[in-house]
Amino acid sequence: MNTNLISFKRGSNLSKVTLMLNDSIYKLLKDYSKDHRITMSCLVENLIVANLSTMDGENNGITNL
Repeated sequence: MNTNLISFKRGSNLSKVTLMLNDSIYKLLKDYSKDHRITMSCLVENLIVANLSTMDGENNGITNL
């Protein structure tokens, strides 16, 4: 497992999230961010926002990749 600290800004608040990912998932995110010219922090922020907006009790706040 890799542990990666990623920081991103939302409005005036600086948020930090620590991700615990296996190597293949981390590589997938890194490759995706490079292929689509999006920063890793922006990609993670979008995953978190998407996850929070779909928390309806069915997925228990889990985003599937």
